[in-house]
Amino acid sequence: MRETECRILSNNRIAEGIYKLTVRLPFDFNEQCLPGQFAHIKIPFSNEHILRRPISINSVGTFNDTVTFVYQTVGEGTDKLSHFKEGTELKILLPQGNGFKSREGRRILLAGAGIGAAPLKHYAETNRNNAVTAVLGFRCKEKAYQINDFKRVCREVIVCSDDGSIGIKALAADAAREAMNRESFDLIVACGPRPFLRQIARLARETGTECEISMEARMGCGIGACMGCNVAVKDKDGRRYYKRCCAEGPVFDSREVVFDD
Repeated sequence: MRETECRILSNNRIAEGIYKLTVRLPFDFNEQCLPGQFAHIKIPFSNEHILRRPISINSVGTFNDTVTFVYQTVGEGTDKLSHFKEGTELKILLPQGNGFKSREGRRILLAGAGIGAAPLKHYAETNRNNAVTAVLGFRCKEKAYQINDFKRVCREVIVCSDDGSIGIKALAADAAREAMNRESFDLIVACGPRPFLRQIARLARETGTECEISMEARMGCGIGACMGCNVAVKDKDGRRYYKRCCAEGPVFDSREVVFDD
């Protein structure tokens, strides 16, 4: 992880409330960005938004000189970020957190709900030799994004929406369960809201499938010092303790996360 100054190449709206931000990294940036990792982005020209915004990595350029993020405007900070144009300089901490493990030759089910689909694209792009099926769930057609990008790198893409306005009418967790009923997978990789991840973890437990989930948490420092993004986990004996989402996460083995709250 290192703090670096980068320049915005593009920052465009791609769906309702969803933006795609691409930045150019400095020539001496030599860190490897892994699927599931994220950046902590400082909102420029703002004394009101002191805390940085954690945004997952959506893709990395062919020569590792650009990084793309897909984010949702959910507050004043991300709304302000959405207005910055090409040429604006950003200060970011990159890459941060532990990402998904690389699994060669595995049959993998990607399950993403809402903005949780964003980091799964980077995973799909780096696992093209695997038999990857993606389940992408959105609230409605207006909030759907990057479906064709997934189709270019996945064997199969199943799109669903809460209201049926795009793809099949189903919740993302239900569509993932249906995919598991049709075919066996070696691994589930999932990202999305906590209730969705709870259902995916249950599905993995019931089917005996290995599962990695990317958790969401409010982050303060983003480097593990403030202890503000704790995730409840349990050890092999069932004893509860906590891990920092920004440092030990955001990716966890679904079997260790406690979902009883």
